[in-house]
Amino acid sequence: MSIAIITGPAESGKTLIANALRNNQLSFKKGALLVDETTDGEIRHLIEKILVGVPLPQIIPADWATALPWKDDPMIILVGDQAGDTLAAFEGVLPGFSKKFGPIYTVQTGTKAT
Repeated sequence: MSIAIITGPAESGKTLIANALRNNQLSFKKGALLVDETTDGEIRHLIEKILVGVPLPQIIPADWATALPWKDDPMIILVGDQAGDTLAAFEGVLPGFSKKFGPIYTVQTGTKAT
């Protein structure tokens, strides 16, 4: 499990890197959640994408980290300048989210060399 935060200019290839990470996870039958600047959805709905076959309960159990059926070894991939806010929103719904799914890796991409 890990959380990858990828930032950088639009033309830096950050989306390509994020898609490659996601596809790698899926090719090994692991969970993956990719959230980028174009992702539209409520945080609870996004979290449900790494659960196996159940919705996120309205009342979160205190032992949510072990009580809920998570996909195998999921990677959370957050792309763009809003990544920190998105991670904070996940923490707001599931306190300890970063601890459960971490460690957190950050990558800042550059611009294309001319």
